[in-house]
Amino acid sequence: MTAFLLAAGVGAVLGAFRRPLGAHLRTPVVVYPAIAVAGVALQLGIGWFDPGSQGTVLGVSLAALTGFALVNRHIPGMGVLAIGLGCNMAVVLANAGMPVRPAALVEAGVATPETLADTDPGAGRSFEQDDDLVSFLGDIIPVEPLGAAMSFGDLIALMGIGAVSGELVRHARGGRSGLRRRLEPQPERQLRIGREPVG
Repeated sequence: MTAFLLAAGVGAVLGAFRRPLGAHLRTPVVVYPAIAVAGVALQLGIGWFDPGSQGTVLGVSLAALTGFALVNRHIPGMGVLAIGLGCNMAVVLANAGMPVRPAALVEAGVATPETLADTDPGAGRSFEQDDDLVSFLGDIIPVEPLGAAMSFGDLIALMGIGAVSGELVRHARGGRSGLRRRLEPQPERQLRIGREPVG
């Protein structure tokens, strides 16, 4: 979750430095926000569920978030977000949880080879097994700065989150700029009256 908040913050900052969108463009409307709220709530509360059902809960939350991104694909970046979330949803539903590659945790500094057996991969996650399906979509990428193993879906979703955040900031700035222009006093038009020739 920290990585997604960081991506949203970076996207917002970049959007603030980019040229605002025109005030004539309507700010995209986010539809069915309750779906996103439910998906995020399940993500945050997954630890409260029985360990045997946490993988299923994770899959349901990802399905909700993927559906939310799809119905809001009119917002730039939401399509990319849907692809990333969809990749995560596929591997979680296929394996009743997210497979985590032990070597990725070691390379990310989460554990050492000696402490790996006692390391908890996280709620809704389990160590990768030989018979896991589409395990290449699991958490196999070590990200040492974040101290985590992430999936290709995570990285794609992070790009989508950043793009969505940046576009919404640009729309917001464009709307304020347009309002400011409308409120500023406009210079009076000067009418030129030419002198008629005498004679």
